[in-house]
Amino acid sequence: MTDSITAIVIKLIERTRPDTQVPQLEPQTSLLADGLLTSLAVVTLVSDLEARFNIRLPFKEIVKENFTDIASIEKMVLRNGAVVA
Repeated sequence: MTDSITAIVIKLIERTRPDTQVPQLEPQTSLLADGLLTSLAVVTLVSDLEARFNIRLPFKEIVKENFTDIASIEKMVLRNGAVVA
């Protein structure tokens, strides 16, 4: 995994929950099942990912399987052309 993408994704997830203490996030933390990402947070996160990585996430990518954990988000971001310097 690319540590820089992982770190960025973790920071973006934490930003979606400014009013809540977010537990230590690991690449395999279950974001949806543990309630760490709500549907509104996913929308915010998609916008943030697109802006941060200068990519467009097609609607077909906005599915539960791509947001189950940080590892799946990272794979989606890379699959859609994210480049990390």
